[in-house]
Amino acid sequence: MSLVRSTGTIARLTVLALLTVLVTIIGCGDKPDSSGYSADGKATTPSTTQVAEPAEGNGNSGTRASSGITEVSYIPPNCLAGALVRFNHLLALETMKWMPIEVAEAFSTHKLGIDIHDIGDVVALVNSPSFESRQPPEFGGIVRFSKAYDLDNLFQGLPPLFERVTLPNGKPALAISEGGMSVLVTMPDDKTLLVGTPVMINQMLANKDADTSSAFVSQFQGLDSSFQVAALVNVQQIPGEAMQELHDMVGGLGLPDWATGLVQQATQLRTIDLGLDLSSGMAGQLTLGTKSKAAAEDLERSFVGALTFARQLAIAQTKSFSMGDPIIDEAFGRYVERVTSELIETVKPTVNDDVLVFNSEAAVGFAGVGTLTALLLPAVGSAREAARRMASANNLKQIGLALRNYHNTYGEFPVGESERIKYKDGKPLLSWRVHILPFMEQGPLYEKFHLDEPWDSPHNIQLADSVVPSYMDPRANLRPGYTTYVAPQGPNTVLGSNRTIKFRDIPDGESQVIAVLEVGSLEAVHWSQPDTLEIDPEEAFQSVNPDGDDFQVLLMDGSVHNFSIEVLFSDLIIRLIQRNDGEPIPDWVFYGDRGVEAFTIPEGELSPDLPEFDEEE
Repeated sequence: MSLVRSTGTIARLTVLALLTVLVTIIGCGDKPDSSGYSADGKATTPSTTQVAEPAEGNGNSGTRASSGITEVSYIPPNCLAGALVRFNHLLALETMKWMPIEVAEAFSTHKLGIDIHDIGDVVALVNSPSFESRQPPEFGGIVRFSKAYDLDNLFQGLPPLFERVTLPNGKPALAISEGGMSVLVTMPDDKTLLVGTPVMINQMLANKDADTSSAFVSQFQGLDSSFQVAALVNVQQIPGEAMQELHDMVGGLGLPDWATGLVQQATQLRTIDLGLDLSSGMAGQLTLGTKSKAAAEDLERSFVGALTFARQLAIAQTKSFSMGDPIIDEAFGRYVERVTSELIETVKPTVNDDVLVFNSEAAVGFAGVGTLTALLLPAVGSAREAARRMASANNLKQIGLALRNYHNTYGEFPVGESERIKYKDGKPLLSWRVHILPFMEQGPLYEKFHLDEPWDSPHNIQLADSVVPSYMDPRANLRPGYTTYVAPQGPNTVLGSNRTIKFRDIPDGESQVIAVLEVGSLEAVHWSQPDTLEIDPEEAFQSVNPDGDDFQVLLMDGSVHNFSIEVLFSDLIIRLIQRNDGEPIPDWVFYGDRGVEAFTIPEGELSPDLPEFDEEE
């Protein structure tokens, strides 16, 4: 792309962004079959699609009534959501003196031809998208001025990105297209600017005299004038199919009753109304309108149930959180119990007939939730990782038990060519993981394999994606059929020697030799595929490529240990995978200051001269 073309694209996107700031571009209304406009502004739809001819403005549409009722002209009746920013009220706030008002004034006046102090209300609207077509919603917005403006004099300081068009009702407009999206800008009167998609412009012009009998328009008109920012969602405009899809999705997640209850009760919502007062910090009110008082009470119970669950979780996670000092840890536990107890009462909504109201006190409570969450995140993450590590260790123990039972049955491990294990060109056709399936309660799956065919033969490849629970590493996000439990290959290893191996062939001792280790996700293989993990003595870390700063191993005695990645930067990993090198492994490798979770290699243990593999005798 040339520099000129790139600059033009950036400029167009900049204009779209500016328009978004002015009207927070989103959209609303019933969606006609066609936009009604072509690139040159001519009508493309039949004459049956009419556009209302607005009366010439006398300026009244640009002001709010002294009663505080919000102006709703040009707002279509069937909106999904709308937002209102009382721009002039925002500018008057004491806190705004710290904002770069001078820069905004200069840019808006010089580039847009608009004095920001003349902007009154800014309204953004969005419609309900078509669920079947999966198309994005139409969007549009309204900017109301306190002084008269002429469209011909606006945006003169910007590059010539707009194309002048004429709407079917004869009104002039500016058109801009980028990335398949078209936006029109027009002024039905000298104190109102409309911006949006062609369909939305058509909808807004048709509702110059808004239908205040509609639920959305009447509620929008009644938005509390004490809030500088307000928003309204008409939940009943969300397609039923979308609500059902959400309900089915959450229902299949196996969540607690309170969680599924919240989703089920979402279908009983009518509106969501939010107001923010920024005059002194952050205050406001969130109101959830339901279809009945019973629905409001059910929603309240589910919400309180969610809070109770969160409290129990926070207290439980606190027990796994340690600052290294028992007195401080105990004090932190008391803090969590106190805060979570008060949280339920603070955030609990008030039921008023068929609505739930969360007031400013609830906002403070939610802020407390944020603080508590930030404090507990390390503990939650630690607990989650510990649970996954424990589950992975259990998988390795099951594998170790199956290997021992296989040996007890056949007098050898599942490696080396035999009547049961077929080789080709000196390599096994199937992984050792296939041969221990009968000892992991997976006998029926084992019977399906053709043992005399390779793992990726037309028949066996169909079994490669079968899920074997003990081969699924919970610490790795893998596709079905993949595993990170791999046996090291090469001379003097146990499962990778490609010769018959028995317990008596491990002179170093079962507690000193690795049978299987946990590699990183990038090194995962199909569980039925023979392993190829040959650890390079000089690049051991790259060979194992662990996901984190530790990895787990299964030793030949059936024990599972968690090793730091530091092992991979010493000759210890080579000594651990060899069954007969005669080099004992230091105890501190298995029992560091935090058990097997971490350790520091003593000075002198790191060796730049890593040993070569001994040749198999």
